[in-house]
Amino acid sequence: MNLSKPSAALVTGFIVSDSPGISSRTFGRIAAYQTGVLVLVLSVLGFLLRNELRETYLGSLHIDVGDLVEVLGRDFPKDFSPKWCMETAKDTDFRLSVVSSENGEIVCDNKFPLSDLPRILDRPEIESAIQSENHRGLSLRNSRMANNLQRLYASRYFPEQKLVLRVGFSVETLERSLSSFDRKFFASTNTSRA
Repeated sequence: MNLSKPSAALVTGFIVSDSPGISSRTFGRIAAYQTGVLVLVLSVLGFLLRNELRETYLGSLHIDVGDLVEVLGRDFPKDFSPKWCMETAKDTDFRLSVVSSENGEIVCDNKFPLSDLPRILDRPEIESAIQSENHRGLSLRNSRMANNLQRLYASRYFPEQKLVLRVGFSVETLERSLSSFDRKFFASTNTSRA
């Protein structure tokens, strides 16, 4: 092999052959195959990275929402008044609700008028808080009230008052970020194919 002038195989980084016997058509096919494999590997890595980012974010959000419920639970008044809910959660991004454990009626909510809200005793985070020994519940699900957007809910049950404190966060920000990642990533892999 003559090293004074780089061959096409060395320039691409793949060792193919520098013999005069390889046709440009065969070389083009090999290069296209190698490019296809590279794009496939990058796509798989992008998919794995996206899922890892989502799981990491949701794991962090689970901790944050659980911590918020604990902090709010420490300040939960013995003589509960719906005003507490509105004062505590005004000017926040999260949804704060207090639910009766007897009939599932929402007795206060900082985002929606009470007249618009259904009874929610059957929601997973409410059932879990009432039934678990530690009186805590957590669920990630689509919200019926918030245009079916995915929300993370955490709750804490106060058996002496027969009330469940519930906090909800939208994961819409996460979904927007992942969609942006998808668009940028796939645009870059499409560009690399050109």
